[in-house]
Amino acid sequence: MGETIVDGEPFLERRRAGVGTNCKAFFKVSDSYMTGKWHVCKVNLVHNHDLSPESSFLIPAFRYIPIRYQNMLEYNEDQGMAPGDNIEIVFKIAGGYSKGTFTRKDARNHLDKYRRSKLRAIGGDDAVTLTESFEKNKLSDPNLFFSYKLTDEGRLWNIFWADGRGRAAYKYFHDVVVMDATYLTNR
Repeated sequence: MGETIVDGEPFLERRRAGVGTNCKAFFKVSDSYMTGKWHVCKVNLVHNHDLSPESSFLIPAFRYIPIRYQNMLEYNEDQGMAPGDNIEIVFKIAGGYSKGTFTRKDARNHLDKYRRSKLRAIGGDDAVTLTESFEKNKLSDPNLFFSYKLTDEGRLWNIFWADGRGRAAYKYFHDVVVMDATYLTNR
């Protein structure tokens, strides 16, 4: 990002090449500090790839979930509908996946955010509940060990624990049980 002088006025410039294709198509605009109007300075409309306007909804800058679909997702969630079915129904109502302005992942992220906001509203959070449970269990099991890491947003990133019974069994069998919570996301 840099400042360039165009027609005697400062112009803020941002260069972004197309991802994976190194496309050089661009247009530069400038606003006049004197008149407050925008004008086009330079244009290159030559692309080195095929254009597919029907896929524009996949570009992150163009994706959003309209309020009516957010409300539908939240209502279906409150009624106990499975997330996959919920999302499919909303896409059918929207006219199909390619007619939507959001992706399945966007819908899942919205549902996740909605669930977390509901938990916080009643004073709970899954990570907080889990760590509080370990703290309470540590009083009755002094050999309980646990450690965890949080993301920058305060979400549980990973956790390790070993209770007294598991630690004693390890001395004899040298086995560890590992649970991978990502198995549902990796097909």
